[in-house]
Amino acid sequence: YLRDEELRRQLSEVEDSTEQKIDAVLNLFLEDLKSEKGMEKWPL
Repeated sequence: YLRDEELRRQLSEVEDSTEQKIDAVLNLFLEDLKSEKGMEKWPL
């Protein structure tokens, strides 16, 4: 379950996913992982 609406929307649009969109979401995750304060958005 993703708490962040924007992330949920981006990940649910599988048909419209491009390599750039996937990279952008991955980069958001990595930034949140490094800071540890944004991790509440991601189910682990």
